[in-house]
Amino acid sequence: MTLVFSPSDPKFWSAEDLSDDYRRQLETCHTCRICFNLCPAFPDFFSRIDKVDGDMDRISKEDLDSFTDLCYQCKLCFLKCPYVPPHEFAIDIPRLVLRARAVRAKERGVKMGDKILGDTDRLGEMGARTAKLANWGNRNPFSRLLIEKLVGVDRRRLTPEFHSPTFKKWFQKHPPPFPDSPVAKVALFYTCLVNYNDPSIGRALMAILAHNSVEVALPDQKCCGMPALDGGDMGAALSKAEFNVHHLSAYVDRGYDVIIPSPTCGYVVKKEYPHLLGTEEAEKVARHSYDVSELLFRLKKEGHLNLAFRTSPGEVAYHVPCHYKAQMIGNKYVELIRAAGGKVKVIDKGCSGIDGTWGMKEGNFEMSNHVAENMLSEFKNSPGYQACTDCLLAGLQITQGTRMAVKHPLHILAESYGLLY
Repeated sequence: MTLVFSPSDPKFWSAEDLSDDYRRQLETCHTCRICFNLCPAFPDFFSRIDKVDGDMDRISKEDLDSFTDLCYQCKLCFLKCPYVPPHEFAIDIPRLVLRARAVRAKERGVKMGDKILGDTDRLGEMGARTAKLANWGNRNPFSRLLIEKLVGVDRRRLTPEFHSPTFKKWFQKHPPPFPDSPVAKVALFYTCLVNYNDPSIGRALMAILAHNSVEVALPDQKCCGMPALDGGDMGAALSKAEFNVHHLSAYVDRGYDVIIPSPTCGYVVKKEYPHLLGTEEAEKVARHSYDVSELLFRLKKEGHLNLAFRTSPGEVAYHVPCHYKAQMIGNKYVELIRAAGGKVKVIDKGCSGIDGTWGMKEGNFEMSNHVAENMLSEFKNSPGYQACTDCLLAGLQITQGTRMAVKHPLHILAESYGLLY
């Protein structure tokens, strides 16, 4: 069985072929059910197929649409599934759902709310230019009601703040020093969330890299494209992917590794770009792309990481993001915080339930909170611990559910070094 992943394949856009593959894959899921408790999509589908005595021929298009809507792309089913490629059953539910959203959007058009949420660069630029007003609007009940009606973001959901200047503008005014003998050369894919919503993560990273004699370059870049994929806007996602691969590839050719501080964006660059674009250039960029923690851990292993930390991070409760786990790179931030003298409690109790735009949307708020219950209870049972995660959106869920302030691991490492950011 050959799966259809690339939008350049005519079969990708065939509604009939999609329906056949959807039914084939979900029938295998029905007979296995190892994913019954991972997300709302599987219990909903299992309930529907049980009502028709396991007969896939009686599963309707509406049943499949429901699965498509309830999947929030955590990728955990792919990690747990025993039948993923190269197994002959060839099960890949997350990419199947992305394809289903793209085909549906081509048939019905991309919803206005998905268009807006998928264009994070435009949204971020507007928010950064009017940061005080935008942040006030995100706290004002009347404007939140209006945003809910027009865009679909639930009025109760805590949303990221906008910052001015952006990380990119800050970087241009504060270019990092070029070390005489760099231990590594990296091209930073800084991500939309760092650029527009929390530039302090980027500043902390720059301080850490300078402290460890790493040369840093800042390629031209756009959003990774995941928010567009969430809404089925394949054209926008491909445009962003092609732009990013072109500019990142030029740095890879000059001996730079690409580093990424956000797990979702890292997953997309490393795992999705080769499938979406199907080019050697995309494969090359993926092979040379790393989560920031991978770079720092490598430097530590090679004896190049400065281990002269001034203070201990103390007790840290660290949530492992789903898309960090999906990269299958281990818990490297945990080891780095421990190397700084910290005591780490790993919170690995399922997904945060935000997952990009899904947990932001009206109609998903209660489900999102239900998904996050186990994770949030672990934080509530960790008094005195500093809450930590490298997923900014998961951090918002933690703050909303527990009132705890949340830091990125890079904040904690920079502070342990005694660095200003």
